[in-house]
Amino acid sequence: MSPFEELIIAYPSAPWNWSLVSTNPSVSFQFILDHPELPWKPQYVSRNININESDILSNLEYPWDITGLCMNQNLSLSFYNKYIIQPDEVQRVDWHLLSAHSSITMIDVINNPKYEWDDRYLSANPNITSNFILNEGKDR
Repeated sequence: MSPFEELIIAYPSAPWNWSLVSTNPSVSFQFILDHPELPWKPQYVSRNININESDILSNLEYPWDITGLCMNQNLSLSFYNKYIIQPDEVQRVDWHLLSAHSSITMIDVINNPKYEWDDRYLSANPNITSNFILNEGKDR
C-alpha cells in the first residue's frame, strides 16, 4: 500500500477531491477494487496511468469510461481497435483525445483513414510531425 493509499484509509472522510484521487498515480487499481465503498470516479479511474489493458480485460464489469480510456497512456491502438472502437461504441470514442494520444503514430493514422482523426489534436501528438499534418491531413 502506498503512503497516499494509507492516508486515504486513515482519513476517508477528509474533503478529498475524488476526481483527482481517482487519477492519482499513487493509487493502484487493486486498491480501488479493494475499497468500493470510496466514491471513486470511473472517468478518472479509467485514465489513471496504473490502469493497463489486463486490468480492463480482467474487470469488464467495472464501469469503464470511454473518454477516460482514450486518455489512458497505457493503452495501445490495437487495444482500442479490438475493445473500444466497436460499431456500437465508435460514436462515443473521443477522437480529439485519441488523436493526441502518445501511443498513436503516423502509421496508425495512415492505416486507419476512416477514423475521425482530428488534425488539431494530432498536431499535439509527439509522434506526429507537422509535415505529416500538412501533407497527409489534406487527403483525409
